[in-house]
Amino acid sequence: MAAFGVRDVGEERTGQDRRYNRLGAPEFFAFVAPGLPGALFGRIKSSGLAPLYRTFIPRTQSSARVANKPRRVRTKHASRRYAAAMGTDPGQHADDFRLFQTTEHACGYWPERAARDLVFDPRDPRMKQWYPLALGWGFRRSGDIVYRPHCAHCRACVAVRIPVERFRPDRSQRRCLARNADVEMRVRPAERTEEQLALYRRYLTSRHPGGGMDGHGATEFDQFLVGSWSEGRFIELREHADGGSGQLLAVAVTDVVDSAISAVYTFYDPDLADRGLGTLAILNQIEWARSTGRSHVYLGYWIGGHQKMDYKRRFHPLEGFDGREWRELDFAAR
Repeated sequence: MAAFGVRDVGEERTGQDRRYNRLGAPEFFAFVAPGLPGALFGRIKSSGLAPLYRTFIPRTQSSARVANKPRRVRTKHASRRYAAAMGTDPGQHADDFRLFQTTEHACGYWPERAARDLVFDPRDPRMKQWYPLALGWGFRRSGDIVYRPHCAHCRACVAVRIPVERFRPDRSQRRCLARNADVEMRVRPAERTEEQLALYRRYLTSRHPGGGMDGHGATEFDQFLVGSWSEGRFIELREHADGGSGQLLAVAVTDVVDSAISAVYTFYDPDLADRGLGTLAILNQIEWARSTGRSHVYLGYWIGGHQKMDYKRRFHPLEGFDGREWRELDFAAR
């Protein structure tokens, strides 16, 4: 019979015995139950990350082979049970929210590595309310899914954000602004247009051929970029045209919360690479955040040594989430 590991998450620990997972909460094991897409990782409270259960999982088995009825021990801080399927009852648990841990899947950045994620319960109707807190804990939105990497043997993904008031463009970024002096920014509601969809499809065909996204149409556009609950804007970059709308060059899909914005995804004309439209989009997002009194621009994840993620380190200062707090990243020491 497999040995079971346990880590108590309902009681405080102090000194050297206290360990933290990537979310800054005491570590604990997840379990798999019938009907759940992955493992139910725990509950977090609106006042902060505070798991309420001590759970067991066989150390020698994969999550897919765990018995149908997981063993569970209540701590003195918790007397409630998890639901048998995804979804919550806000009336019964009004101050907490469930996290799920996915099963392992192929990493989208390092093909030789296996990845897994923590995911907020996507069926909970309070996701819009929780989203600002989730951003501050290093999570990110894709469609209606709010997730963050939680890989067993890798910590390469670092959530990063730009403190707006302290940001100053460097020489290269100033050249990018000068090169695009004929470009106008327009902030639109997050509602798909045929013009945007056509540009999106051209971008995917050029940048991600054969990757699974190049077949995206209107439905996938709405599911991936708009979602059903997020407060978003489409920041359009267009060539200046007297008396009308100039050519659409780029669209920066941007989530908006009270104190920050989050750069969800940017697509642009693949034939205009010399303009540096990806950099220009972030510079415009920073300026828009500053003009609307927001303190940060969240950029998703930076991955050291990965070519596609390296551009984020060119925005100074850049803060990274270490699992407990946001700290300014020192790239000279890396």
